[in-house]
Amino acid sequence: MNWIAIIVAALASFVLGFVWYHPKLFGTAWMKSMGLNPDEPPKGNMAMIFGVAFLMAVVISYNLNQWAAYHPAEDQNFMHGAFHALLTCVMSAIPVLITNSLYEQRSWTGILINVGYWVAAFCLMGGILYSWPQPEIPQPEGEAMLRTAMEHILV
Repeated sequence: MNWIAIIVAALASFVLGFVWYHPKLFGTAWMKSMGLNPDEPPKGNMAMIFGVAFLMAVVISYNLNQWAAYHPAEDQNFMHGAFHALLTCVMSAIPVLITNSLYEQRSWTGILINVGYWVAAFCLMGGILYSWPQPEIPQPEGEAMLRTAMEHILV
């Protein structure tokens, strides 16, 4: 487990968010789609919002790191990590994000801006994690592989 890589990947998603939601990129369109006034200061406890958001980025990064740990060293590169992260995002995060947004009656503009951010963030985090050296975990074969999988499930 490489906690430095996990934290760096989570921080990278934050930096991407600051750029992505900047008024000169998608920030103004996103705020309008959410019914927010770009000229008013944000409401809510921003320290708590950013703190929880960072914690969630660490959770996502930790999860993506689990995939990286089980790949041989020759497969650990930025593109391979971005690909696995993209699959994870498309198969889990995006369906939840779109479903919730539709129930909340969000506009497609806002939904697509958010989906684009999360696709980019997952790919960036996965790329960073796969680029970082991981301790190689020996892969069991045959019956030992089934027993190891069951131990992970039951423990």
